[in-house]
Amino acid sequence: MSTLLSIQNLSIEFHTSTSQTKALQNVNVEIQPGEIVALVGESGSGKSITVLSILQLLASPPAKITSGKILFSDNENEPIDLLKKNTKAIQKIRGRKIGMIFQEPMT
Repeated sequence: MSTLLSIQNLSIEFHTSTSQTKALQNVNVEIQPGEIVALVGESGSGKSITVLSILQLLASPPAKITSGKILFSDNENEPIDLLKKNTKAIQKIRGRKIGMIFQEPMT
């Protein structure tokens, strides 16, 4: 069985006019078909940033993905690197093949 989603060495920084902050550094996650995954951790640990990066929902700037791959395979095609896809291609995946349940879904 092939991996459904593979995050490999994902690093993200936030840039302002005066500084840059490392938000994620070398994050690795593998999700197999049929698995249910929950990201848990302390406030500010990077859970939301990790998931927002999968769906290309990070505001850029100030967010910048500095390294890594996010490979997605829907078992119909070869794995694709979501970070290399344009907005139109990602919009076809969002909500149809990959979704996110936010902590406060009513806000």
